[in-house]
Amino acid sequence: MPVVIIATLQNFLRSSYGRAILACREDEIAANSSGICIFRYKMLGFVIDGTVAGIGGALYVSVIGFIKPDAALFNHSIEYLIFTVLRKR
Repeated sequence: MPVVIIATLQNFLRSSYGRAILACREDEIAANSSGICIFRYKMLGFVIDGTVAGIGGALYVSVIGFIKPDAALFNHSIEYLIFTVLRKR
């Protein structure tokens, strides 16, 4: 399943929508001046990100089998944030 998601996201980034999102990320003023609707593509990126996060959460629960509120403590959220930031470098 993760391989399918990664392949789909790679194909999306190579499409015109993905290039528009990348252009918005790099320089909003230049993207806006070239006719890209910044709000539309930021919302599209947010929706895609939320979808992938939801799928990841569903896979996490299916592996664990049961989830309780203690699994989402603040310390765990900070750890996941740190992992994400360090992975981007």
